[in-house]
Amino acid sequence: MRAQWNSSSQTLTAKAPARQLIANTSTVEYTEPSFVQIGDWVVCMVRSDVIGDPHGRLPSIHYWWRAYETNPTIYKQTLNIKASSHHLLKTSDGKVLLTYGDGAITTRPTKGLLISNPADVWNLGTPTPIYDLGTEDSANPSSIEMPNGTFYTTGINTKTRAESPYGGTLWLISSTRADYQ
Repeated sequence: MRAQWNSSSQTLTAKAPARQLIANTSTVEYTEPSFVQIGDWVVCMVRSDVIGDPHGRLPSIHYWWRAYETNPTIYKQTLNIKASSHHLLKTSDGKVLLTYGDGAITTRPTKGLLISNPADVWNLGTPTPIYDLGTEDSANPSSIEMPNGTFYTTGINTKTRAESPYGGTLWLISSTRADYQ
């Protein structure tokens, strides 16, 4: 194990260098980090919620910093999306495909954004709808890029066997760069 958190003493024991980026407060909880490296930059996104409120989704936070600096400046942007279970995919052309469950909607339909400037302030534009189960939670996407430039994003059907003869199903939904314009 490279690091272990001791909740009783509120300390981190690390066998390797560790650096705290953010910390929960008495009212805000940060969860579900996702990050990728783009050239000399690390790009990170974190979910934020109001503690104790299951519907208290706050805007997600985007961080970026230089990967090889000892004490890099960490840049921060509050995003105008309430993403949950998000995924960042570094694309072959140096962009980032962000797929996420839209936490502003109860069923968290999966949406996507192609970020052309990942190591800077993100210009989000309009999200592209990818998958919507309609009546239940349909988030937790993950994406890949195929050699021909097509993206595949997972969509999960969370139904139980009692609700559907097949129970939950996993779908691969395809999209292209043109879908994110």
